Amino acid sequence: MVVGDNMRTDIAAGVNAGCRTVLVFTGLTNAGNLDHYKNITGISPDEICADLTELKTFLGV
Repeated sequence: MVVGDNMRTDIAAGVNAGCRTVLVFTGLTNAGNLDHYKNITGISPDEICADLTELKTFLGV
C-alpha cells in the first residue's frame, strides 16, 4: 500500500507499481483540487483520508 499526499507523484507511483493507494489531504492534493488532479493523471486513489487521524483509523492503529 502506498500512502501519499500528491496525486502526481505518490499516488501515481503506487498505481503504476500495482499497489493499493491511499491519498491523504495533508499536502499538495486536497478536496478542492482532487478532481483536477484526477483529470490530469487519469488515476484515482483506492481510498482517501482527510488527515493523519483518519488514516490511523483506516489502518486500525
